[in-house]
Amino acid sequence: MHLFPFQHDHQLTEYEFINCCKDCERSYKIVREQLDNFYHHILSYVTKLEKLKTDGVPVTTHTQSHTNAFRDDLVQESLPR
Repeated sequence: MHLFPFQHDHQLTEYEFINCCKDCERSYKIVREQLDNFYHHILSYVTKLEKLKTDGVPVTTHTQSHTNAFRDDLVQESLPR
């Protein structure tokens, strides 16, 4: 049993991690379930986006229309070392 979940001094394979101890097995199942739910939500959202009618909508690369928002370079002496 580890003090903290995922506490190992070396890299384990997925199989080694699951079979390491009951805490690791439980932690793996929790994380795996959370990842599966996360992927499901992303794929569901992408499916919704694919159904949108975007004909005639201009391509947007930036949300703001700033053009070269940087200041001009000012040449001056360097700081002392």
